[in-house]
Amino acid sequence: MPHDLAAIEQAGPWLDTDAAARFLGREPGTLRGWRSLGKGPVFRLVSGRFVRYHIDDLDAFRRREAENS
Repeated sequence: MPHDLAAIEQAGPWLDTDAAARFLGREPGTLRGWRSLGKGPVFRLVSGRFVRYHIDDLDAFRRREAENS
């Protein structure tokens, strides 16, 4: 279960890597590794350099992981 879900949800629907990692219960380095391998949750680059994850994409990813485990 994600840590501090209420605080994460109050931040808005777009999360940076650290907040997304907290939502998924993972380390930020795990998400960076997944991005470099073309795996993991959907992310977007804002202004060509800021990585953001939408909370709905993170939730969908979490559900897929649970189904596959």
